[in-house]
Amino acid sequence: MWYYRYRIDIWHRDNAAFGTSCFRLRSWTYARVHHGGLMVAFRLIFWMMVLMASTGCGEVVAVHLYPFPMCGFAVGDSAYVSASADRANFPVQAYSSIMRPEKFLWATSAPNVMTVSRRGIVHGISVGTATITASAEGFTGSADFRVVKIGLTVAISPSPAILNVRDTILLTANARDSAGASITLERRETLFSLLGDVGVAEIVEHLPAGVRLAGFETGTRLVSWSVRQRCGVHKVDVR
Repeated sequence: MWYYRYRIDIWHRDNAAFGTSCFRLRSWTYARVHHGGLMVAFRLIFWMMVLMASTGCGEVVAVHLYPFPMCGFAVGDSAYVSASADRANFPVQAYSSIMRPEKFLWATSAPNVMTVSRRGIVHGISVGTATITASAEGFTGSADFRVVKIGLTVAISPSPAILNVRDTILLTANARDSAGASITLERRETLFSLLGDVGVAEIVEHLPAGVRLAGFETGTRLVSWSVRQRCGVHKVDVR
């Protein structure tokens, strides 16, 4: 028979800066539990409590960038770049540009090659290289991009994409090769994901060359897509 003694003291502090509550693991002493199935359950609960109790506060120590989606990035392509303001302790992420876009300042080293919006959407203008940076609380993260020419062209229809609450809309990718011939796409060649306000619209069906969205409340969602070597961001308005 095995005996384990655990006890966790947790103290709570409101974190007005982030609009959240912070929990910090203060100390642990001991409590006895018998070996067996109960022991397994107890240890699982214990480590879950440790993770939850680990500090949710702490100062930001770095900013990291995560480009999405990954593609060849040709002239005319767009992509959403997510920035994360991170701490040195758990949970690492203090906030991101998805949930707190107003906290980040974006910049490009070569606006003639690539531009970047206030929400971190980059757009390829001409062939070349550019460094995209995002800054928050005195820290800066960066990602390097190379813009090239690609013969494949892709258009998402309809454009503009507008639907009413409780309606659905089908977004379709239309691809053509360098000679202008239409390409039949397979499911594995396309990737669609949603960005922006959660709850406005959601993907309800994935198709080989597109997705079907349903509108739930008024607002705007950004659909990030990649088709073979091309990628972009398509705006969907729900009215």
